[in-house]
Amino acid sequence: MYVLKLRLAKIIMKHYLGVIYKGSTYNSQGELLLRRAAITRIGPLVGFLLAVIALTLGYFQDPSMTSEDSLLLLQTMSGCLVILGFATLAFSVSRTVVDQDGVSSYRLFIGRRLSFDEINQVTFTRLFGGCMELSGQGKKIRVPLDTSGFAVFFERLKQRNPQLELGEVEHELQKRSKLLESLGFRVQA
Repeated sequence: MYVLKLRLAKIIMKHYLGVIYKGSTYNSQGELLLRRAAITRIGPLVGFLLAVIALTLGYFQDPSMTSEDSLLLLQTMSGCLVILGFATLAFSVSRTVVDQDGVSSYRLFIGRRLSFDEINQVTFTRLFGGCMELSGQGKKIRVPLDTSGFAVFFERLKQRNPQLELGEVEHELQKRSKLLESLGFRVQA
């Protein structure tokens, strides 16, 4: 059983971290689309559905439940539903688009755009599983590392702005590459 759990954990890690080096997706205008790993998009949805099932089964299943227990269950599960519902919406709607001139980020219906010429600082943050923060002209865009096509975007950013300090992000990508190689995934940087 332990071997099965370990193998499942390795498979999940390979798919979650390996999405960085997977093939890029382009839209009809030829723009690079950075999409999150499927486990990141689907995970909150599965949790949301499980919370709905647990709420309905727990609420209607036990007739001996007191009103205090019922209220506690209702409050707890409602909180879970709100959090997971919001996460599902946020992950399914958010996207990052890279064209020839710059980067556009759409998070919960709010769009931001930075051209490659406007970017003057790039930092790495561990927020949301690791993001590259692009800053310039008072704007800040976070690009998650766990997106398909990130390696292509990173190379394009290095070519367009060779003067940017990208050491933090490169170090994190190297760490993830080593982890993937230790799990048996071939990294093509």
